[in-house]
Amino acid sequence: METNLRLKQPLKCTTMKTSVIILLALMFVLMTNVIVSQNVTITDDANYSADNSAMLDVKSLNKGLLIPRMSVVERDAISLPATGLLVFVTNDNNYYYFDGAAWKQFSGGSDGDWIISGNNLYSALPGNVGIGVSSPQEKLEIAGNIRLKEGGDRSIFVGEHPNGDPHCGYNLSLSAGNSAGFFFGPTSYPGGELMLKGGTGGGLINPGKGGDVKITAGNAGGAQGSASGGHVCAWGGLPLGNGNPGNVILAFNGFEPWGKVAIGHALPGAELDVLGKTKTNDLQVASPCSPGDVLTAIDINGNAVWQQPGGGGNSWNLNGNVGTVPGTDFLGTADNTAFQVHVNNNRAFRIEPHYTSPNLIGGYLGNFVGVGIFGAAIGGGGTSGYVNQVLDNYGVVCGGYQNTAGDDTYDAYAATVSGGSGNTAGHRYTSIGGGHMNTANRQFATVAGGSYNTAHHQFATVGGGSNNYCKGDAGTISGGAANKIGVDSYAAAIPGGYHNSAYGMFSFAAGNKAKAMHNGSVVIAANSATWVSPADSVNSGGDEQMVLRADGGMFITNTGGIAPYTPNLLINTSTGAFLSDAGVWTNAFDEGNITGRESIDNNDILEKVASLEILRWSLKNEPEGHSHIGPTASELNSVFGLANDGKSITTLDPAGIALTAIQALYQQIEQKDAQIADLERRLQALESVMTACDK
Repeated sequence: METNLRLKQPLKCTTMKTSVIILLALMFVLMTNVIVSQNVTITDDANYSADNSAMLDVKSLNKGLLIPRMSVVERDAISLPATGLLVFVTNDNNYYYFDGAAWKQFSGGSDGDWIISGNNLYSALPGNVGIGVSSPQEKLEIAGNIRLKEGGDRSIFVGEHPNGDPHCGYNLSLSAGNSAGFFFGPTSYPGGELMLKGGTGGGLINPGKGGDVKITAGNAGGAQGSASGGHVCAWGGLPLGNGNPGNVILAFNGFEPWGKVAIGHALPGAELDVLGKTKTNDLQVASPCSPGDVLTAIDINGNAVWQQPGGGGNSWNLNGNVGTVPGTDFLGTADNTAFQVHVNNNRAFRIEPHYTSPNLIGGYLGNFVGVGIFGAAIGGGGTSGYVNQVLDNYGVVCGGYQNTAGDDTYDAYAATVSGGSGNTAGHRYTSIGGGHMNTANRQFATVAGGSYNTAHHQFATVGGGSNNYCKGDAGTISGGAANKIGVDSYAAAIPGGYHNSAYGMFSFAAGNKAKAMHNGSVVIAANSATWVSPADSVNSGGDEQMVLRADGGMFITNTGGIAPYTPNLLINTSTGAFLSDAGVWTNAFDEGNITGRESIDNNDILEKVASLEILRWSLKNEPEGHSHIGPTASELNSVFGLANDGKSITTLDPAGIALTAIQALYQQIEQKDAQIADLERRLQALESVMTACDK
C-alpha cells in the first residue's frame, strides 16, 4: 500500500495556535504514513510519482529546497549534532555537514581550499596534497603508481619563472627514495631505483609504437645576455652506512628489446644513442675482459669488444702485433674513404681509394693528385707554395718540391720525377732524375739531372749539365752547358762541352763550340775560347765528315805519361814522327831505333830498280784526273824482299831504294868518268903521234 502526502500550496503559520494545530495534524499524517506508506512526496506537480528509493521525495517545477541557514556561531551552537546533519553557513555561503567529529565543508564556497573553476580544480592554500598518505611532505605526495592514460603525448613541466627572468629556469628533479635505518647498522637496505621506461608497442595485425620517455631540460631565455640552457642530470643515491645506494636506470623493457634510450635527440638507433660528447670519471663495460685489454671497434657500425693489445685482434699495438694473418688483418679503411697518417697533428701520408689502383700521397699536406687520377704516388717533399703534384695516371713524384708528373693537356701517364725542384715530366713514360727546372715533355724522354735542361723529343736524353736542349729523336746530351741537338737529328750525340751543336742524323759534336751540321758528321773542337761567335766555332763541311780542331796540336801515343805540348805541330806522335803546321810530315829515324843492320849491293838494288814495272795509275774512289806513278806495293815487296803485307808501301822504303840506286849510279858514273879520262889521255897521245907523222 502506498500513501503519498501531497502539498499543493505552501503552508503558512500565522499564529502560535494555528501552528500547533497544523504541526499536530502533520505529525499525525506522518505517523500514519510511516505505518501505512513507503515514502513521503512533497511536490506541486500533480502528475509526479514519488521515487520508491527515496524516503522523502521533494519535487517542484519552479522552486527549490531550502536547507536551514545560519551563521558559523549558530552552527557551532547546535548541541550534539547528528552525524550527517546538513546546514548552510551564511558566512561563506557554503554547505557543511557533521561527520561525527567536526563540521566539514560540503562544496562550493570561497574559504581558499579546493575551488572548482570550469574544468579546473585548484587550491590557493600553501599546504600539500597527499594521495594514500595523511601527512604529505611535498606539494603532491602519492603512495602508489601514477599512470598517464592514453589519448596523446603526456608531459611533466616545471613552470616558467614567475617574473619572466630570462636567465633562470626552474629545475625538475626525479629522485628515488633513500634507504632508512642506522648509518652503521648490521643490515643493509638498498635505496630506491629511478626507472624511466618507454611504453610497450602493441598490436598483432597493425602493431603500434610504444610511448617514448623524454627528459628535456629548460631552454635559456632572453633576447640578450649569455644564459645557459638547463642540464639533464642523473645520479644514484649515496651509500650511507651499510645501505646499498639507489640506481638511476635508463632502460628498455627487458621483455621488449626494441625500446631504446636517446640522449640529445629523439631518434635512437641503439639501446643507448648519445648525440654529443660523453664524460665520465670511471668507465666499466659489461663484457668479459682481462686487465690491460683495450676497447676496439670490430665493424663499421661502431660495435666494440675488449681485446688484448697486439694479440692478433682488431687493433694495432704501438709495440707491434703478433699472430696477424696477411690478407685478413690490415691497417686502413673498409669503405670508399681516404686513409691518412698524421704527425704533429698534420697530415704526413694519405692513401686515396680508387677501384683501379689507389693513390699514395706523402710529404707536405698540400701535395695532391689530380681529380679522377689513379695509381699515382708522391713519396714526400713539397712545401707551402711549392707542392708536388701528379696530374696523370700512374705518375710518380718521389720527393723534392714543386715537381710535376703528368700534364693537363697530354695523356701523360706513367711519368716520373725522382726529386729535385721545379721539374716537370710532362708526357707518358718520361722521367727526370732530379736537379732543378728540368723538363721532359715527349714520350720516353729522360733528363737525369742538372738544371734548365730539356728533352723535347721521344727517346731524347739529357744526362745533366745546364741549359742543354735535345730536340732530336733518340738524341743524347750527356752533360756540359748550352749544348743543343736539333730537330730531325736522329741519334745525334753530344758527350758534353760547351755550346756544341749536332744538327745531322748520327752526328757527333764534342768539345767547345763544335758544330756537326751534317748527317754522319763528327766534329771535335779542342779550344778554350769562351766568347761565342761564328768565327770561334768549327763546323762540319758535309755529310760523313770528321773534323778535328786542336788549337794546341794533336799528340798521338800508345804509352802513358804526360803528352809534350807542341802547339807548332799539328800532329805529334810518341814515335817522334810529326806533321808540322806547314804541312810537312817528318818520319822518326834514329840510330837508337835501328836493329839488324846489314850491307847491301848497290848495283843489285839498281838492277832491281831497273827491273821494276813503273806505271801511271789512279786509286779507286779518287776524283777523276788524279793519277800516280810508281810500282805496286806487291811488286816492290816481291822484288826487294820486304816483309810487308804486299798491299802497302812505307814512305821510307822507296826513299831508301832510290838513294841506294843513286849511289850505284854514282859509282858507275865515276867508273865511267875514269874510263873516259883514260881514253881521252890515250886519244890525245894518239893525236900527237898522228900529228907528228903528218909533219
